[in-house]
Amino acid sequence: MFNSKKRNLLLATLVVALACAVFVNWYYTRPPADEEAAAQTTRTGGASLGDAQYVGSMSEEEEAIAANASAEYFASAKLRRQTAQDKAKEALGKVIADSKASKESVESANKALASLAATIKKEADIENLISAKIGGDCVVIINDDGVEVIVEGGRLNDQSALQIKDICVKQTKLPASSVTIVEQK
Repeated sequence: MFNSKKRNLLLATLVVALACAVFVNWYYTRPPADEEAAAQTTRTGGASLGDAQYVGSMSEEEEAIAANASAEYFASAKLRRQTAQDKAKEALGKVIADSKASKESVESANKALASLAATIKKEADIENLISAKIGGDCVVIINDDGVEVIVEGGRLNDQSALQIKDICVKQTKLPASSVTIVEQK
């Protein structure tokens, strides 16, 4: 019986401690009330009520965050593309190395591997040319249907779209209608 009372007391103590921890966490992470936030912004922002501000402009910190998010997106997209290409290379390499594979399947795998290598080179060349022309980051994906280009936000306009299509058409020999250009948000 004493053991049960001890266990219940310990359990009650743990519940109270957990409740206190939740309250403290909430207290220090809650957003400030509207009046507190306004007063704190006025005190720390250095601006006074009535000062002119550009509407819709981003602060340097917000621009840095947006640039970082954009860089992360492009790095992630390139990594996913590289991973998919590596898996395809590995699968084709297994067919080529398989001693039981027919001569036709080995030849087909060799052609597919050569095609994949050419596609990888074209994607890299197109990305480098586009970055040099428009000054931003991009990802190029060449597939059976055509070329898809994802361009960094704020870099796409009529002139840059024409330059991108021109680069893609010259590098891939595909018609301009098969080139899709998307601006990253």
